[in-house]
Amino acid sequence: DDRGKLSKPVTAWILEDTLPELKDKSGKTIPLKWIQFLLYRMSRTSDIRTDMEARIVLEKIDRNTASEFASELYKRFISNGGEAKAKYMLTIAGLLADDKWVEKAKSEIPQWIENSRGKMAEYGVKALALQGSTKALRAVEFFSRKYKVKYKNVGEAALQALEAAAEELNMDINELADSIIPDFGFENTYKSFEANGQEYRGFIGKDFKIQYLNEDGKIMKSPPKGTDKETLAEFKDIAKEIRDVVKSQSSRMELYLVIQRRWEKEKWMDFFLGKPIMLVYASSLLWGEFDKKGKCLQTFYVTEMGELLNIEDEEIELDDDSLIGMLHPLTMNETEIVQWNQKFYDLETVPIFPQLKRRIEKLPDNQKKETIIKEFGKKELDVNVLKSFMKSHNWAVWEVGDGGCVCSIYKPFEALGINAFMETGGEFAMGWYEPGLKAELGELKFVPISNGRNEAGLQLENVSSIVYSEVLSELRSLFLDNKIEK
Repeated sequence: DDRGKLSKPVTAWILEDTLPELKDKSGKTIPLKWIQFLLYRMSRTSDIRTDMEARIVLEKIDRNTASEFASELYKRFISNGGEAKAKYMLTIAGLLADDKWVEKAKSEIPQWIENSRGKMAEYGVKALALQGSTKALRAVEFFSRKYKVKYKNVGEAALQALEAAAEELNMDINELADSIIPDFGFENTYKSFEANGQEYRGFIGKDFKIQYLNEDGKIMKSPPKGTDKETLAEFKDIAKEIRDVVKSQSSRMELYLVIQRRWEKEKWMDFFLGKPIMLVYASSLLWGEFDKKGKCLQTFYVTEMGELLNIEDEEIELDDDSLIGMLHPLTMNETEIVQWNQKFYDLETVPIFPQLKRRIEKLPDNQKKETIIKEFGKKELDVNVLKSFMKSHNWAVWEVGDGGCVCSIYKPFEALGINAFMETGGEFAMGWYEPGLKAELGELKFVPISNGRNEAGLQLENVSSIVYSEVLSELRSLFLDNKIEK
């Protein structure tokens, strides 16, 4: 105040003296001048981040009692147009709000995009990341995928926010993704409750829907009559969260298969057997135990009860020093594939995504020294077909030329340090479409992530056989599925 900066509101409509009160960590009310100082200092920041001087106030605030203040500040921000110059209110909301605010902010981001306010959507995902709860970070992770192809500036902002959060927590991006999967308050994959004097247990079925088990072991698809309203509301919220998790986790798990991600034994047990929704995934897949050099020691499946069994249905033990990962058919011999396909058929196991029955493409010996794959060159297909393919297979735009037409697309394999690049042409633009517009594909190559599209491709023998197979099989399937002559 001595600087003469607090004589008038930072923003006229904010009405600081009518905001809900803030408490410090001792329970005392934060003085109005402190709030004015906080708002003024935060208004000086050019991005969604904390001002150094504002931290003096922020560190005193009891965040457990600040959600009403944060939500009201956000409400006034939105009701007055959500102007970019007042984005610091988004930052304060992210720093002080609880999970109820997360839902509001998450719903606002698509609206900003629809109203051509992409920059505000970027600010929104950054504010969600600042909030930092598992629910908020799941929302950010969702946007990093949803807008990977279209509105990629928002997707990139979300990804950068996740990477910053992971770095802060001393994790890689995949470990962060693991950490934000909720356990929903379940114990040993069940959530117990009472109704009409009897005990019931809720659990997540193979279809990712909540089912209920009574004392006699009978499974019900709906809560029993007499379940109190609070319990019903809780299970309704859990069901919604499950749907949100599945939207992101199924594609992420398939990526883990492709990049051959491995977990340390203890982390694998905690993640896949300790979280009820991940047990559903674990019980639909084939797993391998590997030593530090990558040699597969044994293969096993997981029962719905969390037991680890080999193909003879014998319970197995995992070594404390081993690594656990999904088996890709390229890492197995034909006999093993046939035996495990039969086992899963006998068990009536329905995979979440193809694992053992994936289409396989092997690199011909006479192409091992090649750096470019030319078979897709000059092939045309409908622009919307290509856009849909890119969205469902994790391809994104790399370069845009004159008139907004896309010059090249790519598929990243960050964990392996490789990008798959494909040239594109024709009337292929991400922002518009008219019936009959065609996209033209070109040459395909694999390039280290540290290099650009114009760099020479790797010799194909130096590309992971799984990455090669996955990229070639999905591109070839694109033409087969759309009945386009190759």
